[in-house]
Amino acid sequence: MATSSRVLPWRRQNTTIAEELSPLLTAYKSRHPKGSVSLINAAYETARSAHANQNRSSGELYINHPIAVARIVADIGLDEVSIVAALLHDAVEDT
Repeated sequence: MATSSRVLPWRRQNTTIAEELSPLLTAYKSRHPKGSVSLINAAYETARSAHANQNRSSGELYINHPIAVARIVADIGLDEVSIVAALLHDAVEDT
């Protein structure tokens, strides 16, 4: 049975990459214990760079949205390529 934990709702400026990615990578590795996280890490870095200094009207940093979408994808058990697509789905459109 899938479990979930909360994605960081408000990314603070002092939040580390490890803290942001930990829930996502944990969800992925629980379904794919032998899976590689290198593409996920690279996609996160690309998304983070693409959405640097972008905020929603609420003030929330935009990167929270791709992380949340990727977390949903990981929770339902999809593979790393699907998680990468989730992380990057707004990178071209919104940058």
